[in-house]
Amino acid sequence: MFSLPQVPVANAEKSKEKADGLPVVHLSETSSTLKLLLSMCYPMTAVDQPALDNFEEVALLLDAVIKYDIEKAEKRVREALVSPQCLQGNALRVFAIAYRHKLELEVRKAATESLRGVISRGNRGLEQNLLSAAKLLDLLEYHDKCVTAAREAVSTTAPSSWPGMSVALKANQWCPHCQSKRGFRAESSASGEFISTTFMSRLPNEEEIQVALEERQWPAFFCSGCGRGQIPSPTLAHQFVKSMFHKIAEATASIPLNLDL
Repeated sequence: MFSLPQVPVANAEKSKEKADGLPVVHLSETSSTLKLLLSMCYPMTAVDQPALDNFEEVALLLDAVIKYDIEKAEKRVREALVSPQCLQGNALRVFAIAYRHKLELEVRKAATESLRGVISRGNRGLEQNLLSAAKLLDLLEYHDKCVTAAREAVSTTAPSSWPGMSVALKANQWCPHCQSKRGFRAESSASGEFISTTFMSRLPNEEEIQVALEERQWPAFFCSGCGRGQIPSPTLAHQFVKSMFHKIAEATASIPLNLDL
């Protein structure tokens, strides 16, 4: 650590600074970053390991562990960088940081998470200091292709073909018209209004799909006995949301991301 090049000191007097008879080495990292870094170098049982749940701290710590080549600590910090606590609301920044350090797995995870938000083409934040214009355009193109693929996946295929829906539709659900449990079929996917308003510029999560369907229109589910349509039971509705989410993930997984690390 002390043998690596450091930020030049301001004057000659400061370069000769000593404490308790030992030369003082000035490091570029903040005291809080160094405290986190050193605590991760101690044996696990000797000191409480820090909770790496603050994005700003994790970003600075990643720079330090890579700079000082601390492999075990780097593994944990990289995992923390793409944890839900750090990714939420920071996906583009995580993408930029991971790309700068050429961390392919983290870049891909951040790119996938960034689909839940909107990337503005007029963005002038910190991310543009870390990403080239070409790479930001690559990410925007990836977004557009994923949103298009998601739209097509849920609008051109029947829900019965979605992951898990075939079994759910065959399971016995209560039909109030037949006054008995029946299987159901779904002849169309969600309404066009739902698709056009929910998949405009980003991909929704499961909770957002549920809320959007409740506010707009559930697809019709038809009883295999009487043939009448009705809104799904809570169990079938829950499976429908999960299946749509997995169908979206399935569709976007095939979209290539141009990394060029």
